[in-house]
Amino acid sequence: MTVVVTKGGKPVSGANVLAVSKAIPTLLKPIPDYAVGKTDADGKIFFNLPDGAYLVLADDGTDWRAFVDDVAVSAAKPVTVTLSLVEKHDVRYFVKLYLTVDAADWVAPIVGALGTLVDKVVEVADWILKPLGIEIPGGELTRHFNIEKVEGRGKEVTIWVKYTGSPLPQAVVIGIIIIAILILLVVVAPIVFKWAFGEWAPFVFSLVWLVPGAVAVAGIFGAVAYAKARGKTLST
Repeated sequence: MTVVVTKGGKPVSGANVLAVSKAIPTLLKPIPDYAVGKTDADGKIFFNLPDGAYLVLADDGTDWRAFVDDVAVSAAKPVTVTLSLVEKHDVRYFVKLYLTVDAADWVAPIVGALGTLVDKVVEVADWILKPLGIEIPGGELTRHFNIEKVEGRGKEVTIWVKYTGSPLPQAVVIGIIIIAILILLVVVAPIVFKWAFGEWAPFVFSLVWLVPGAVAVAGIFGAVAYAKARGKTLST
């Protein structure tokens, strides 16, 4: 796969590019295939990746970023992807999980797993940042994102992530968070058959149906927190 990064129609040299496999993690392979690198003088970079679908993200080291989901990669048919950078601050992204069963029964373990997300981000950051030559402590990255909420609706679970803070390599930060989430999904991987990535777009869908899901998830999260606190009280 060849990735071309542009800004205002011109190639961007030294842009950060990250490709993440859309394959569902398993106990045997908890870390998804991914590749990172910087574009050359022509704004291009080539990745030799296993066949499959990929999420591709890019930025210029700041809040100028772009992404494309579900890029089909095949050795038999090389693909070229062009990403045109746009500038946005304080962006909300989502990782949507599609399940084989109703989401309500499985929201609790997903929310519980996300409680350890910060630790995973710090761990994954080292893998991603070093190849890019970026010196940002993993702990610093955790100050620039927030898991705002987790929503359940039927067989879908949506994890909302808010990116804040500039200047930081926005696409790289989001890519690190996504990989961290995928690693944690090993807990519930047998019931997840695919995932999607996107950006909050209020004009695309109505927010009305989100309210019951948010209330339900909040209730489950509160029950889990209470149970943990109750367990500690009884043990002492």
